[in-house]
Amino acid sequence: MATNNYTAARTAYLEWYGHVITPQVVDPDDVVRSGSSTGELALTRLAERVDGFALASEELTEATRQYLTASNDSQRMEAVDSLLHQIEGDMAIANLLWDVVDRASEENAQQDIVRSTIQQPTKSTMRRLMSEMPISLDGESQPTDVVRSATISSPKDIDSALENLRFEIEDTIDLVYERTLNIGSRLTRDILSLGHGQWPLILQAVDLLQGNEKAGNVGWGLEDEVKAVTAEVASGLRSVLINVVEKILIIIEKNDIIRYTMTDWLEELQNTDSPNRKLKLTSLLQQLYQTESFRRHDLDVWLQDAQEIDKIQYVTDAVIALGDNYDKLANQVRRLSGLIGVGSLFLNPVLLSVGLALQIGLLGTLIFAGYDHLDEGQRTLNITRGVKELLIQELPISRKTIERAENLRLKTVR
Repeated sequence: MATNNYTAARTAYLEWYGHVITPQVVDPDDVVRSGSSTGELALTRLAERVDGFALASEELTEATRQYLTASNDSQRMEAVDSLLHQIEGDMAIANLLWDVVDRASEENAQQDIVRSTIQQPTKSTMRRLMSEMPISLDGESQPTDVVRSATISSPKDIDSALENLRFEIEDTIDLVYERTLNIGSRLTRDILSLGHGQWPLILQAVDLLQGNEKAGNVGWGLEDEVKAVTAEVASGLRSVLINVVEKILIIIEKNDIIRYTMTDWLEELQNTDSPNRKLKLTSLLQQLYQTESFRRHDLDVWLQDAQEIDKIQYVTDAVIALGDNYDKLANQVRRLSGLIGVGSLFLNPVLLSVGLALQIGLLGTLIFAGYDHLDEGQRTLNITRGVKELLIQELPISRKTIERAENLRLKTVR
């Protein structure tokens, strides 16, 4: 895989992002030469910049996609991280463009564009993209591994090493579960609020995620809904939103379980009274993650196979890194939820189902990334090896021990 292709695409993306958010001043001589009004020329130039940005965004998506199937865990994780940051950049531009489309008039378009550019938090987003979006996807940059593992003193004996490992497993399970529940509850509330409790609207959004509706049809007809003078900018806005939807679809496309599970879960949550929805989501997560059963019945039996301090320490560090990586992903999902929910962009009837699809896609990403970080075997997003998989492969845990733990659990249940 050519990391340089990704790095070059990232550079181009950030450059075009900068072009779009830079306030433009139209030279009077250019107005005379073009034969257009100052406002028309300002909007045309903005639309041209947006076309360049949309193309750069599409190319960065394609340069990132190949790493989602890399054999290296870190590369897959970095690829998902990059896509989530790309969505943040795309959504910041989308919100800026909607502000222009919503307010701009032919007479004051130039001033409206400058004002929108200044008012939108696009510059802080660009600073975050430059510092946080992976520069390359070579799988070598894992700073959290170093920082967190450096805080753990090397154990002197097997018992101490196992005690450390058990503590970090418990801590990571709690972190993933709590972050998923809290951010998932917020997303659920936003989805049901944006959908006004109307199930057909939510199903329309799910159709987009399930591939029953083409991503290229996103926002179809928007250009006819806005002022004629802003139609070109609205067309560029549609292109940006199509890219956002494509990125979400790329993240969740590996497993239909995500799409169809989210439909079932949202229907159950929709039919649950608002005060009890968090409790309902708690129950659904417990059924999916099965963490309590693992902690009570399997973990101690599994750890009986651990005999080497070095391997135990390696797994301990890896489990810590899993928690850190999931926390980072969860924070990014929460930030994206805010960007999608801000302003009036997705209150437009033409774009309502798009906003719902993005929120549902983020909810699915959050929940099944949590599963991916905890479990093993049939992974969903395949971002990384989860806690169970690390234990099985790296301690390692024998098949005989796994079966013994299963038999003991069954006897306990009976």
